Formats: sequence, structure tokens, C-alpha cells
Amino acid sequence: MRAKILWLTKAAAPVCQFLITIMYWVFLFDPSDTAKASMVVAHGGLCAMMAADLCGTARVPINNLLDALFTYAFLVTYLLFNILYTLVIPNASNNDGEHFVYGITDWRGHPVRSLFVAVVTAVVMVPISFVCVLFCKFLGNKLFPEKNAGAIASVRLNTHTGDETGREREVPSSNQAVANEV
Repeated sequence: MRAKILWLTKAAAPVCQFLITIMYWVFLFDPSDTAKASMVVAHGGLCAMMAADLCGTARVPINNLLDALFTYAFLVTYLLFNILYTLVIPNASNNDGEHFVYGITDWRGHPVRSLFVAVVTAVVMVPISFVCVLFCKFLGNKLFPEKNAGAIASVRLNTHTGDETGREREVPSSNQAVANEV
């Protein structure tokens, strides 16, 4: 069961990492403050490592409407948490002692701005982040076309559910397929 839940996050995790990185550097980072190493790692280093993983090693398919829907389900879940954290949970505060998670989503002090941020995130930022993930996958497939060739097909894995659908079969790499045709 845990594997299936993890499989559902296969698109949401990298898309949200791009989203968090973009949102931080565009909307939250204050250039007049000194950039802390922890913030650079959390909002840049992790994204760079995830992009390298998508380009270099990851062979999990991220390419369908279901992946986008689960990403939006994650967004709605986070949005509900953010609203509850700000408006309902007593004495909840961020690291600076403020009653919200991020200043741009201060539902108590600036509800209209927070709603605007939520809508722009859903309509603009999530699709941009999804395209970033798809680009990394495309780049990885172009740079390393034979890496893990057939790894998913070798166990006949259903790419939507993560279930194994049958017995193992070997999928030839592109060089083997060309040699067989000649």
C-alpha cells in the first residue's frame, strides 16, 4: 500500500519542488537580506539535485493527466493546511513567530492577496513547474537514451498504479533492436 501511495506522488514531488523553488526566489527572497546557506540549499540545492536526478537517473514516467491531477490534489491539500494553520490552529507560528507560514499567504491579515497567490499558483505556477519537470525528463531521455532501457517494462509495471502486471520480460535496448533488424 505504501508503494502505491508513493507512486501517486511521482509527479507531485518534483513539480512541487520546482514550484517551491520558483516561488521562493521570485516572491519571498529579499535581496537586501543576507542569503543563509540553509535557505540556498533548501530553495535551490534540493531543486538542482532533483533536476539532476530527473535528467540522469529517474525513469519513472511523468506524462499524463492523472499525474497532473495528483499534483493539484497535493496543492489543494497544502492550501487547506495553510488556511487551517493561519486561521484555526491556536498559537501556530512560523520560525519568526508570525501567525502564518509565508507572508504571501497570510489569510488572516491579507485574505484577498492570499487568494490571488493561490489562484496564480494553481493556474500559472503549477503548469510552469510541470513543464520544468517534463523538460528535465526530455533532456534526460536525450542525454542518456539507453540508461535503464526497459527497466519498467522488464517487470511489466503499470505506470499509473505502480502494480506489477505480469511475468518479467526483457526489452532490448535500441542498439540490440538495430542489430536484430540488420
